[in-house]
Amino acid sequence: MASPRSPTSPTAQAPQTPRPPGPTRTVVFGYDLTPQLEKLPAPIQRVVALVLTAQFAWFAGHVLTVWYSVWYILLRTPHFYSRALLGTILSYGIVLYKSYHSTFTPSDPNFRARISRDENLHYVLLALLWYLSNPLFPLLVPFATFSLFHVLTYTRTHILPNISPSLSGTVSPTLLKIVRDYQPVAIRAVAKYEIAVLTPLLIVGVFLRSVSLVQPVMFVQFLRQRWVFSATARQAVREVRSVLDGALNGSPLYVRAVGLLERLLESILPDGGPGGSSGRAQ
Repeated sequence: MASPRSPTSPTAQAPQTPRPPGPTRTVVFGYDLTPQLEKLPAPIQRVVALVLTAQFAWFAGHVLTVWYSVWYILLRTPHFYSRALLGTILSYGIVLYKSYHSTFTPSDPNFRARISRDENLHYVLLALLWYLSNPLFPLLVPFATFSLFHVLTYTRTHILPNISPSLSGTVSPTLLKIVRDYQPVAIRAVAKYEIAVLTPLLIVGVFLRSVSLVQPVMFVQFLRQRWVFSATARQAVREVRSVLDGALNGSPLYVRAVGLLERLLESILPDGGPGGSSGRAQ
């Protein structure tokens, strides 16, 4: 599954020293702040101009997700859990706004089809559902993983070049290597984690009355969207199935469970699930 994008989808390019402020005007909520900013030293102008962008708010949301996820691990305080999810809702909500606010036409079937395929919408809806439900730390793992790599990328491409170009030249290559080496692995791992860990966790939670029935139902619908539009998710399903077949294929209970699951998948997936033809790739 691909990691949800940023408002401007920064690519992995070598860091560049920021250019001095040009004639671009800084307008916030209709107020032109350019005259005030021009009175500040150039480095401060760059930092303030950066902070006032929507992309910085997107970055701040990801920072909140990582920060409060760590604190929730350490202290298991519910309000840390909810704040981590609020950071996720902020980040992906900004992406949705930037992507669709100028073309928001709910009555247009093409618009509805396009936004229904957007993984950012899928994750916003999941985060809202988890926010309204009892805290369950494993549900934070995908959000915190994606957010960590977004924080590293934005720090490399925007924070360091604007705050300290010299430090950027030293640290940015290391951050770039970390993201290039580990982000693809993390994305594949999260896809398998959602299938092999979160799905059974939510189903068992219903019987233990630790989660509501709505949660696994919505999560299955989420996985359905991932199956249709993500090649990574389809591959993750096949790999998890292969591991389980190798470990449990001799068990009559496993065979019956697989048969039941396949019938369920045939009813909810357009191509019948892991045994059918592939859906569209992203």
